[in-house]
Amino acid sequence: MHFTFEPNVISSDLLKATDTITATTMVEVVDRAIRVVPDFPQSGVQYRDLTTIWMNHQAFEASVSAMELLAKKARFNKIVGVETYSWVYAAILAGRLSKPFIPIRRSEMLPAETVEVKYGQNDRLYIHEDALGQDDRVLLVKDFITTGESTRAACTCVERLGAKVEKIIALIDLADKGGKNKLTNQGYKVATMLTYSDK
Repeated sequence: MHFTFEPNVISSDLLKATDTITATTMVEVVDRAIRVVPDFPQSGVQYRDLTTIWMNHQAFEASVSAMELLAKKARFNKIVGVETYSWVYAAILAGRLSKPFIPIRRSEMLPAETVEVKYGQNDRLYIHEDALGQDDRVLLVKDFITTGESTRAACTCVERLGAKVEKIIALIDLADKGGKNKLTNQGYKVATMLTYSDK
């Protein structure tokens, strides 16, 4: 599905979750609220700033409602979010859906015993070792999916505790990085509100 209002938005999984008119309106409102910052954090990168969504009540509400729709029909009993932007959506969804929220951190700041997962060259994720168990089915919430490395590492955090990742949802997929396809090929169910391509 190609949207006429923004050429860089190439698709949205929201169209599969709700009717076309509602989905298109929500995508348009959120897309227009995103500030694009060129050459950040390095030259050649078109950074999409989510903080301008949060400053716009209509766009913020649309983005949260869209994430809730993407979670629809998935069977899960806990919601996991990865530090830090993802926490905003994971915590709100946990409140709306009456589910526990489990944080994953990028630094050793969780106070109790943790499980550590290394990824990339020097990156690590941490989760409390008593946060999940074998009976848990998880909705994993992300802000961005880029290369998929941090998302895959978050899945590993969940799986090391014996739980299962039922579905991954994200606000934005950067298609040129290929992460969503990698995760899908590894057997994960992935749904994103906005898929961008800058090619």
